[in-house]
Amino acid sequence: MTADADITWHYDIATDNVVVTNLQLKLNRQNPPKRGGGFWDTFIFTQPQAQLPTETGTFLGSNGDLDYIKTAHDVWDKVLSGRNDVYAYFSQNNKTEENSIIYNLQNFKPYNAQKNADGSWTLLSVFDRWNWHLNGGDSDPLGVRWGKDSVAATLKGIPPVRKTTEVHYHYNTSVICL
Repeated sequence: MTADADITWHYDIATDNVVVTNLQLKLNRQNPPKRGGGFWDTFIFTQPQAQLPTETGTFLGSNGDLDYIKTAHDVWDKVLSGRNDVYAYFSQNNKTEENSIIYNLQNFKPYNAQKNADGSWTLLSVFDRWNWHLNGGDSDPLGVRWGKDSVAATLKGIPPVRKTTEVHYHYNTSVICL
């Protein structure tokens, strides 16, 4: 899957924030590099401050996912339902390649970007969903994990680095009294 994002933002000097004022996303499906056992690999595009989704349930080997995840819309409907901070969703079954793309921009409201420790700003984050072995071994039961993807829309050098306050002393040598 590839994604194109058109993000409109501005720097608000009064609050020292980068404000995202508009967002357009276009997700494009690509063939997966390898096939799996039927798990629904999922990506969501969110505000940077969004909370990771959480899931619990019984992992079924017969369909390759949790017992309540059976179709392309189930992660959206049963895990992400009602979240206004998720702007786009892509889910694909890694066995059948059935997939779903959902855009959720109708309720978009401007939000503050996340200021990072290195001075950059994260405008948009990507979370992904994968299956993992609960105890680390291949024979252990499988579970579901969500994580923040390393891909994010980030600005560097915005706002420009501000100078610290400076004080300049000037001496008029012609008026020195001894």
